[in-house]
Amino acid sequence: MSYGADQFVNLIQSWMGDARFHQLVRYGQERHWISATGLRETNHSDILAWLLDPSEGHGLGDFFLRRLLVEATTADDNVDEVARLVEKDKWLGLAELFADGLHGFQVGREIPCGEVTIGKKTEKGYLDLLLLDRKRKLAVLIERKASRLAHDQQLSKYETWLATHLKQYKVLRIVSDTGLVDQSKARARCWLIVDDDWLLDGLRAAVSQNRASEVVCRRLADYLATVQWSEDSDPYYSGIESDLDVFAAEHKSEIKELRKMRILDIPVRRLNVRSFMGTLIPNLSHRKIRGPGKLAIEKAGELASRYAAVIEAVLDRNLYNTLRAGIEKEYPGEFAFWQRRRRSGEQEMWITTTAYEDRDAWPLVLEVRQVESAADDLADEPEPIARTRVRLRLHSKAFEDDDAELNAPTAVLDVFKRKKTSHENVTLRSASIRKDELVAKDLADWLKDLRRVTEAATAALDKNW
Repeated sequence: MSYGADQFVNLIQSWMGDARFHQLVRYGQERHWISATGLRETNHSDILAWLLDPSEGHGLGDFFLRRLLVEATTADDNVDEVARLVEKDKWLGLAELFADGLHGFQVGREIPCGEVTIGKKTEKGYLDLLLLDRKRKLAVLIERKASRLAHDQQLSKYETWLATHLKQYKVLRIVSDTGLVDQSKARARCWLIVDDDWLLDGLRAAVSQNRASEVVCRRLADYLATVQWSEDSDPYYSGIESDLDVFAAEHKSEIKELRKMRILDIPVRRLNVRSFMGTLIPNLSHRKIRGPGKLAIEKAGELASRYAAVIEAVLDRNLYNTLRAGIEKEYPGEFAFWQRRRRSGEQEMWITTTAYEDRDAWPLVLEVRQVESAADDLADEPEPIARTRVRLRLHSKAFEDDDAELNAPTAVLDVFKRKKTSHENVTLRSASIRKDELVAKDLADWLKDLRRVTEAATAALDKNW
């Protein structure tokens, strides 16, 4: 018995006879060494701490720290709070702040601040980044987020720690969010909100102007290439989206079978190098399987792990194409679509109403994004499992300049009954669904909401214009 291995091996061998399959092999390959490390929120915070420390070995002094403080204190949505702090002598104006430079600041990471309780979960709390200028009694606290909300309990603990331990300091509190989610809770607590534009602009300037040594500039260029990576701008991946579409369309029946295949007890879609070496091979050694059956399982496992990224991409693309076809059948001509792959390999589909199809902007959009849920989110799952996150959002940063001048973002925000946020990114509703179980009918309510909100927003825009 080969436990489905023969069927899988035959399928992959047939695919290897298709030239498009070999074109897809580059899918999921990393082009920069820094990407291969799997940068997470803490890794980005470590790099940020290095860049913000004027005395570090990058040789750039306070170049990045200046940029951060200028962005944080002059952004439109932050200026009123900064003015209040300066007026009450709780912070310095830029002229006074920069008068003697910023080289007196030291940067600390993961500063312990006691336990933090969020919901039912209590854990040790740490300040992401704390910058201190002890001579001038200045402190900058940075809470780093990657598309996650800063919770009230978390921020309250940090505020208490600052009030207790840095009473004599002038303090600037910043939430640095890479994902541009609605951080209105933090803003209501008088925290300043910044995105990563200042960081990306600083990296570009440092590299293009050769502000650091050749070695440092190369490393900064690698980091920049990783954080701003776009498949569309990387020639290595040129045409891969259309190749995926064509391949998925031409192999529907095999993909349907592939979705069901298992090798031993492991679904093929879960087999990668880690599970092949750490689960399948050890498991196989404990089973009484001999001869051709064992060889077939080993061969199937090796092929599955070797082509794991391609297999996942084809399954995802087939899922999205099937989903799109279902929506178009259920709601003919009502919605437009845009699909893309993120740096992490996650897939994402944006759905908007056809009323906006002729615009460059996608202000009202239904995001259907595939993500990995942690194992502790699903008690019966031994490993993280792929899920689909569905969010109906307003992306008014995508409005054209003319629209912004006509208060279009504000008009649309009124439909949401929300106050203006740092980037007017508002989530109306969200849900999480098992990736392989997602079908068009699951999105019916979200699509109806998207249509309803779009109609209301269009009316609001027409009224303003």
